[in-house]
Amino acid sequence: MLQSIVLAFSCLQGSHTGENLANTVYETLTLYGIEQSLGCITMDNASVDDKLCKQLEQKLHDFGQAWKRKDGQVRCMPHVLNLAAQKILLVLKAEATIPEEVLAEAEGPGIRRRGQDEESESANVLAVSPALWKARQSLSKICASHILGEVLEPKC
Repeated sequence: MLQSIVLAFSCLQGSHTGENLANTVYETLTLYGIEQSLGCITMDNASVDDKLCKQLEQKLHDFGQAWKRKDGQVRCMPHVLNLAAQKILLVLKAEATIPEEVLAEAEGPGIRRRGQDEESESANVLAVSPALWKARQSLSKICASHILGEVLEPKC
C-alpha cells in the first residue's frame, strides 16, 4: 500500500548541494529503516534536485538498493503548471485597460499604472494582462462562494 508522510525536517549544515541533500535524505531513510522501500521523491524543477537524485541513486546503489531516479524522481505538477502559466503570461504581453474602480483592491504583480496625461479621460486606468484579469476574476468568484471553495479545496 502506498503511503505518504513527512519523516523529518532537517537543518542542512553547509551549502545546499546535491551531495549534501542526498546525504540528508539517505540518513533519514536509514534512520527509519526504509531505504529499500523508497518509491519516489516529489520535487520542483530546481537543478539541485536532479543532482540530489543522481547522488541518492548512487548512494543507494552502493549499499545494495536498486532505486532508479528515472523512475523515482517525480516533478510536482502544480509547480510545473505554475511555471507554464508564468511563461504563457510573459509571452502573451497583451494588455487590456480596465477602469481603476474595478481593480481598486487588485493592485499587485502584473498590474501597472498607464502613463497618460492628467487631463485625459483614461488617465485613471490600469494596464493588465487579459489572462491575469480573467484569473483574478475567477479567483474572486471562487473566494466569494463557500460552496465553490468547499468543492475545490479537496481537489487542490
